[in-house]
Amino acid sequence: MLKLKYRKIIFLILIAIMAGVSMVSYSQSETNFLVKTVELVIFQQMATILIYLTCFSWDFLRSR
Repeated sequence: MLKLKYRKIIFLILIAIMAGVSMVSYSQSETNFLVKTVELVIFQQMATILIYLTCFSWDFLRSR
């Protein structure tokens, strides 16, 4: 298992990549502004939760 320091760095890198990809898809979308914004927010929230649990779920299980 990676040390917490390295998992934090990986988490931040993955969040930055996810933000870039989602903004590119946002600018390429042809739907109206409200639908694009809602889709972007939902996608970013779900992706952030997934990335967080992927990087730090071991800490949750071990702390209990």
